[in-house]
Amino acid sequence: FDAVTVTDIAAQAGISRRTFFRYFHVKDDVVFEWMNEQGEFSRPVLKSCLATKNPLQAMCHTYTELARHQELRWQDVGFITRLIFGVPLLSGRFHGEHAKWESEFVRIIADRKPSSDEELFLIQVQVAIATAAYVMAIKTWAAGDIAKPLHPIVEAVFDALEKGVSQMRNRK
Repeated sequence: FDAVTVTDIAAQAGISRRTFFRYFHVKDDVVFEWMNEQGEFSRPVLKSCLATKNPLQAMCHTYTELARHQELRWQDVGFITRLIFGVPLLSGRFHGEHAKWESEFVRIIADRKPSSDEELFLIQVQVAIATAAYVMAIKTWAAGDIAKPLHPIVEAVFDALEKGVSQMRNRK
């Protein structure tokens, strides 16, 4: 990634550097355009399931549906994910982008009903945990055989989370 220049990218795309910078501020914006698309996909999924699911269940459903959606372009998503986790600068931005998602998902969930400070804190924790679980799943998938579906790994990560929560409750 570091060896490829904006000039290289523009030439490969058949555009000028000037045209490139009309669409992207920096080179890594090209890599993260797909995250914007994934966020656009995720928001209505989350909104649609909040009437019947608690926040953690809604996040699990949202991320599972996102995984299914990403499977439609598994080669692109696999390549981009491997690139992101192989380049420290991109990995840092990836986590920053997910932090933005977290804030937006918290707002979507909290907007469904007025929340006390304690309820808002619980929503924030659940969204952060769900996002971390999803990141774990996608990292695991990208490190393995990306030709295999992503959604079973996402489901397994959320099953493990649920199992861990159940075990903690049973210890009380």
